[in-house]
Amino acid sequence: MYHSVQARESRRLLEEVVGGPVTGFCYPYGAVDPPAARAVHEAGYDHACAIAHSPLTGRLALPRSYVGDRDGAWRLRAKEVRHRLRGTVTELRRTTARRAAG
Repeated sequence: MYHSVQARESRRLLEEVVGGPVTGFCYPYGAVDPPAARAVHEAGYDHACAIAHSPLTGRLALPRSYVGDRDGAWRLRAKEVRHRLRGTVTELRRTTARRAAG
């Protein structure tokens, strides 16, 4: 679990190293859960990246795809399509849930 103190301290250290503001965060191994997203928010990050679409997908859990050294043009294209489809399914689920709740 990633804590607010760790997120704030890592941001402070990175800003010291780069000599300027650090506004983005990448979750270790791309794994995000509510406590980690809350810690990143409390540390003042503007945005953060995760690996997969989830109920947390948003500014502090932007989905991304893993790209490895064996990923050529065809594999990258397939990942792009899969990534887009997952986002569409996630948004459809959110819309359905909002309609059911309201």
